[in-house]
Amino acid sequence: MLGITGTHITAAVKPLFVKEIIFTDASAARRVKGSCSSLIPDTCLEDRQFRAQKKPLTLNTEITTLPGEQRLCMVPPELPSGRNRVGGPGRFKLEREATGLPSRSGDENTKSLLLPSDVDWVSIGLSPSDVSAAIQIHRKWDGQLFRVHVRDGRTFVLKTFPRRETEDAPTEILAYAVLSEHQVTLLPHRLSERAVLLEDLARSRRWRLANNCDVAQESVGRSLALWYRHFHSAGRYFVTAKDPRLSQLRYEWEQVTPTSVMDLAERGISGPACGWRYVAEHISAILSAIRAMPCTFNYNDFHWSNLAISRAARDRKVALFDFHLFGVGMAYSDIRNVSSALHEPARSAFLDAYGPGEERERLLDAPVATLSAVLFGLQQQAVPRWTNALLDEIRSGAFEDALRNASDVLGEGSGYTIQEPA
Repeated sequence: MLGITGTHITAAVKPLFVKEIIFTDASAARRVKGSCSSLIPDTCLEDRQFRAQKKPLTLNTEITTLPGEQRLCMVPPELPSGRNRVGGPGRFKLEREATGLPSRSGDENTKSLLLPSDVDWVSIGLSPSDVSAAIQIHRKWDGQLFRVHVRDGRTFVLKTFPRRETEDAPTEILAYAVLSEHQVTLLPHRLSERAVLLEDLARSRRWRLANNCDVAQESVGRSLALWYRHFHSAGRYFVTAKDPRLSQLRYEWEQVTPTSVMDLAERGISGPACGWRYVAEHISAILSAIRAMPCTFNYNDFHWSNLAISRAARDRKVALFDFHLFGVGMAYSDIRNVSSALHEPARSAFLDAYGPGEERERLLDAPVATLSAVLFGLQQQAVPRWTNALLDEIRSGAFEDALRNASDVLGEGSGYTIQEPA
């Protein structure tokens, strides 16, 4: 097998032209170097140089694998490789692709052994015999992402989810099912119990992946406002109808509690002038007020890398994907989330087309959103830099002002109306 644990290179089997390999870290690079020293110059893999450059290594070499084994493949070009969405270092990847060739043991096809397990292929409209290769794009504790190549030339993106002790469907599966019922614009998809098959934006004739320039376009801002208005209208109807699946959805800020706030003090994290104890004493009333507000769907994770844009200029449609943080909450939570990620004039166009948000929601959201983001950031193995910026905001007095403003509006009416989706 050609990979980071060993290699078997031969000229007797179908060759593969490798354009680039992106390593996870310097130690992985050294292990591959030990297996492929004849292919990769030694100077490319020196630890000091690797850490300084942190960029793909370019190969102009044909390498092959034995039948039924795996081969290194080019990282798909649409994957971000520089910085991730929260400003931290990007994830560098080592991709492996099944060859789909018969094995030496005589099996007709061993690629099915390399395909994602626990996938109901019939439900998503495919059969393992239809698939020529499945390239793992991404893997985390909550699921895996593959690019699936079908023998007729089509490609799809397959997202799979591990089984949990609970019988509830994964949040993302639930999101696609519910939003489809309410005719919210989504990418073409098929669902199974533990997987979603999506149209591949790299080859789609209708949709393309957005880029950082798109989130400054006025037309994109307006299209996003229309999408979110439909999304929130569907959510209000879903909540009002007391759909039994509502119990599976969570508030984004559920980790914010008086106990979690006091944990910040115990960890020695400097807080606002009023002190963490003052925050802990007042946050419960604010959270209760938010729970009493009219509720809708929340996307919670807007970023241009989760946005698909119609290729037809006259269409002007957009669709969001990656619903792993799909939940419920106030509409303003999404308005804040989206507007903070847009550039002008898209931001103004979005706010104008969406319409005025509720002032009560804005005031209640402000301190809770800050605390939720800080607690999330501090939970990460590598604390994102934006966490420190939020802590500076808390110490500056702006957070204390937001906390007092939220406390002042407790008891006021919201004036919210429930609208069914068109």
